[in-house]
Amino acid sequence: MEQMGEALTELMSHPTSDKSPWSHPRLVLLGGDHSIVLPMLRALNRVRKEPVALLHFDAHIDTMDPDSYPRKAWKSQASEIHHGTVFWQAAQEGLLIPGHLVHAGVHGRVSSLQDFHSDDSLGFLRISVEEMDDEGPNAIIKKIHDKIGEDVPVYVSIDIDVLDPAFAPGTGAPETGGWSSRELMRVMTVLSKLYVVGVDIVEVTPAYDSAGGDTAFAAANLAYESISMMVQNEIQKSKSGTQASLKDPMEDLQWNLHATYAQN
Repeated sequence: MEQMGEALTELMSHPTSDKSPWSHPRLVLLGGDHSIVLPMLRALNRVRKEPVALLHFDAHIDTMDPDSYPRKAWKSQASEIHHGTVFWQAAQEGLLIPGHLVHAGVHGRVSSLQDFHSDDSLGFLRISVEEMDDEGPNAIIKKIHDKIGEDVPVYVSIDIDVLDPAFAPGTGAPETGGWSSRELMRVMTVLSKLYVVGVDIVEVTPAYDSAGGDTAFAAANLAYESISMMVQNEIQKSKSGTQASLKDPMEDLQWNLHATYAQN
């Protein structure tokens, strides 16, 4: 994990065509276990010198407090940091901005009330999968936009199990009743209104995928949509004059956006 953090820091320290002080290459990570998000958030903090907001698409909240479960006999770094605790750990390290944190598409059935209390204490807004049926995608988009804000740097983490297994069977912790790929991509249009500084798409497990590669295909499309939304955001800002240093949005994004594959 330390080596991954060092590599990500080096990648994001590369110069870009945009000379403004906040500019850095924005990475799209593909994985792999969700724990890869922690070295990514640490690297962002080193490069930007500030915490970031979080938009987290997932069936599960991944903010488990490791001390809330008995582990005296087997306490180790592996029990402290794993795919179920990464955002709790990130919050403890000051990597996230309190009050600008969102889980979207939550539908895991094994979280305890204690897990939700811990999540509440960190300041997360939870948007359940049922809200798509009750309120529709536009209401969800508004909740995300209002919670995070347009000018706040936000990291986007997409666990593929936010999708129903009918659309993404190739994952290690599938949960029935998830969003369809169409519903998720509709909600992701909110990214064009947000200041996205990095993205990951994780928990894709090729060994469990269908013969047609449905999960890999969905993940590839999510990566494409994420990059497209970041490009659209830069174009909108350049037209409005809010980023005067950005001369050619399309040219700049070609250099600023990098895809990195990370796996355990």
